[in-house]
Amino acid sequence: MTFVQLITAIMKAKTIKLGISLLLSFLLQHLLPVSHMVSGIIFLVAIDWITGRKASAVEGKPLLSSRLRDSVKKLLDYLLLAITSLVVQEVWLPGFGLVYIVTMYCALTEFKSILENIKRISGVSLWRLILMRIGGKG
Repeated sequence: MTFVQLITAIMKAKTIKLGISLLLSFLLQHLLPVSHMVSGIIFLVAIDWITGRKASAVEGKPLLSSRLRDSVKKLLDYLLLAITSLVVQEVWLPGFGLVYIVTMYCALTEFKSILENIKRISGVSLWRLILMRIGGKG
């Protein structure tokens, strides 16, 4: 079902419940292909929050609710970015793989943050070791 077909079906729907059902089935149909990427981002944000909390404990910093709120906001931003990139890809860039590029950027950002938290916990810079290995200097 295309977006135009969805709007037409919602306009013809006899009840609000049917219109909402059509909208939800449309969203599910279009978001299912990126569900594994979204699950991966959720997982990485959770690990980042856990390692960040552990690093703060090691540094003796208090646990603040604002930090959890920031993680939830970041997760919502990533999810909205993934959905937006899916819409842009399907409408204007079919076959380009924009969703993969955008979600990979989000995943790598979280991965780097996790490595930074591990450095705060253990003192070992895994990011630096990875860069050395990639650059051929390690």
